Amino acid sequence: MHRFYIREQLQEGPLMLTDAALAHQARTVLRMKPKSEIILFTDGNMAGWDFRFRIERVTDRMLTGEVVERIKNEREPLELGQLLEELRRECR
Repeated sequence: MHRFYIREQLQEGPLMLTDAALAHQARTVLRMKPKSEIILFTDGNMAGWDFRFRIERVTDRMLTGEVVERIKNEREPLELGQLLEELRRECR
């Protein structure tokens, strides 16, 4: 399953992701459709958790769907999200 870092703090329930790059990756590159699932992760107080996200709608600029499960991630150090955020800032 594909895994993506996002800045938003996550919790179970409905979610709208307005990251155009993520939407493009899901729709155009990975050709995801409604009912496809991805894993989301973030930093902050939810670092160390993965969130299984079921896509309901994908457009050029956003994904809408639902976080259906929170899973403890014991494979990576908590600092990974912070490193990814720094890389994103440098690439702008």
